Amino acid sequence: MVLCACGLQCVVRTSWTNRNPGRRFYSCPLIGWVDPLMCDRSLDIIPGLLRNRDALEDALALEQERADWEEHRANEEDTRANQAELRANMEERADWEEHRANEEDTRANQAELRANMEV
Repeated sequence: MVLCACGLQCVVRTSWTNRNPGRRFYSCPLIGWVDPLMCDRSLDIIPGLLRNRDALEDALALEQERADWEEHRANEEDTRANQAELRANMEERADWEEHRANEEDTRANQAELRANMEV
């Protein structure tokens, strides 16, 4: 545990500035850096790596959004197809029920005709 000159406990943090990318430091301004100074090559490379990472994360987010949109569109198409199939099935059932009712009417008419013929 590192205490500040003021008596408070210091917290280790990480800098992501261009000058000190990835370098850890104590949060109290009276105490210096945890890590030694970074070499010039690290100062040149790390910001570019961070920008590349950010660009890849942005591209991934866009790709995920596109994939989600495609999935949503496919689900809508499936829903429309299912609704059309359901309507067709309902029409077929209505036709079948109408046919059945017609057959029952025909049987009733035939029975009535037979009864009238017997008289």
